Amino acid sequence: MAVTAWKLGTNATEDGVGTSWSNASRVTVRSANPELTDSATCHNFSTSKYIAVGGFDFSDVPDGSTIDGFEIRVRGYKYTGSFDATINRVYLRQEAGVNAGSNLRVSGGLLSGVAFSDHVFGGATTTGGITWSTAAIKSASFAVAVGLIENAQEGDTAYAAIDSIELRVYYTYTPPAPTVTNNSASATFGVGGTVQMSASESPTTWSLTGSPPTGVSINSSGLVTWTGATPVGVHSIGVRATNAGGNGDGTLTLTITAAATSRRKPGTSFGMGIGL
Repeated sequence: MAVTAWKLGTNATEDGVGTSWSNASRVTVRSANPELTDSATCHNFSTSKYIAVGGFDFSDVPDGSTIDGFEIRVRGYKYTGSFDATINRVYLRQEAGVNAGSNLRVSGGLLSGVAFSDHVFGGATTTGGITWSTAAIKSASFAVAVGLIENAQEGDTAYAAIDSIELRVYYTYTPPAPTVTNNSASATFGVGGTVQMSASESPTTWSLTGSPPTGVSINSSGLVTWTGATPVGVHSIGVRATNAGGNGDGTLTLTITAAATSRRKPGTSFGMGIGL
């Protein structure tokens, strides 16, 4: 299983019912030294609206991967008032304004300190009960939605702030098996040589199949070598390329011809002359 780096979205909006946020778009930047002016805020004992962050760049996830899980990292704090706040809603979205699957916030998310801290939700196998495709997470409508609730009473003036919302994806990629390009080569008996085989899908190993003729071998890069001992004839040599997705088989047709020999001209005789 692989995992991407933490990603910040490129756009943010708010929706739903509750207290509005100030400067919600700022959650697309993770501040090195976060201050209140770099944060979104909600207040007054209420449930906040959602901040929905989209525009993530998951171009580094190969198409066709299995999406195994998501982690959402929210940086926030409660900066004034006698009551705390809690990040109580963390959802993935497949379309604008619609939460998909279950709430990824199972526990945690309490904002009670006087400094920003990170709160991570989900994990390597957390999908919210949804089967995700690479096309879905690369879609313009894919987003993360986060909401807070103030642990307050009416009349309290507690405030909570979020500096950034980030996402990373766990995935498994199994490439297709290689496709080997057939090849051919010719040589004269007694003279060795080489020919490079090629295949798609980045093979990790190469091998020969069947019973290759004398003197024929292949290295880890797909280079086939034969020696001067490889016999005369047309040899159909099985070549196999392998990666995590399986094996791909191809053929090298190697033609070895006999070396040319000297022949005397017709009518020419050889012998010793004897003078009398």
